Amino acid sequence: MKINKNKLMLIFLLILISLFCKFFQYNYLDDSYFTDSNYILYLMNNNFASEPVGTAYYNTALIFNSINIFNISTLEGWSYLITVIFTIIISYCILKDKNKMTFYTAIFLCLSYALLNIYIFNLSKDIIQLVICLLIFYIFRSEMTTLKKLIFSTLILIIESLFFRPYFILILFGFLLSYLYYQNYSKLFKKHRLKYVLLIVLLFLLGIYFSQFVSQSGYNKIMNVRDEISSILEANTEIVNLIEGNSFISFILNYFINGFRILFPLELLPKGIFYVPFVVYQIILSYIIFYSIKNINKNNALYVCFIIGYFLGSILFEPDFGSLVRHESTLFLFYIELFYSRSSAKIERIVYED
Repeated sequence: MKINKNKLMLIFLLILISLFCKFFQYNYLDDSYFTDSNYILYLMNNNFASEPVGTAYYNTALIFNSINIFNISTLEGWSYLITVIFTIIISYCILKDKNKMTFYTAIFLCLSYALLNIYIFNLSKDIIQLVICLLIFYIFRSEMTTLKKLIFSTLILIIESLFFRPYFILILFGFLLSYLYYQNYSKLFKKHRLKYVLLIVLLFLLGIYFSQFVSQSGYNKIMNVRDEISSILEANTEIVNLIEGNSFISFILNYFINGFRILFPLELLPKGIFYVPFVVYQIILSYIIFYSIKNINKNNALYVCFIIGYFLGSILFEPDFGSLVRHESTLFLFYIELFYSRSSAKIERIVYED
């Protein structure tokens, strides 16, 4: 395999980014940043009885405990090991890529990699979400039929929702709804993209409304999730509903408002220069979403619809802008797959396709 010098330089840059991020992570972030990681480590140290069986924390600790063949006992140890493993995986993907890595794609990859290092490559539930997203990505890139891709990705999302993050069932609903609608009305969609997206959102919200007849408790949780988050969250970037009320109409209005705020989080800029990278990263993601919807076709429809479904679910359950960007970074391969290269005017790929 002929190795491109520019790709080697990019990998070397990623390693430097990783070293800087780890130094920053363990020297400048306060203890609150490690709350979840510390609790998972606490459970792994023979304290499983303190957490109910089957919860996300319990399942996460159980998984890490079962693969701890090196008997790692510190957060730093886990962070370094996870970072090395996923840096090797990402480097392999870059080297196996047949296509030329453009400047814009490289910049986006570096931004995503920095976020992954600080927020994902740790002892956490987020690294499991990254693995889930990678599995689905490779299913989409496989030679399987579309039906099999939908079946396997559905099963993976159901597992994620049952054992780690329940709201992924809504992401699954949004994904399948988007894809099935596109498949049936693709010609109409090309002429009426805005109407298509709005209709998908309305059908998604309609599905939530009728969910009360299946599970009243689940419906109530969705309706009140923002109030519950506000009562326990102390984040500086919390996403608070701007319209008060418990009616479904106020829920819909808040949904559209929060969706717009998430796509364009300019409200973070007055909070300080530290939030500028988050705003820039989200604006890039929003651009990719809009561009991809505009240029959706049979080759990228699965990726586009999955991101639409992810976004529809995130509007409901992401508690703050920091968590939003952190979780979105686990989809970096999806976004790179759809990233628009101005120089070539084509959808680019980071992963080699046989």
